[in-house]
Amino acid sequence: MIESKILEKAFQVHEKIKHLGTGEDMINSADMLGSIVNIISENVMIRRQLEYTKFIKKK
Repeated sequence: MIESKILEKAFQVHEKIKHLGTGEDMINSADMLGSIVNIISENVMIRRQLEYTKFIKKK
């Protein structure tokens, strides 16, 4: 799934920033990672709702 690849890359970036950046960089990176997780969660929920709706209409 593309979302897992995006999340993995974002986490890798966060880990690098955590070791190389300043405290503010780390906080900003953590915020960005949290935003990505929220967006992916919303997309997954919407996809599941769409699939469920399609399933119900077929019955």
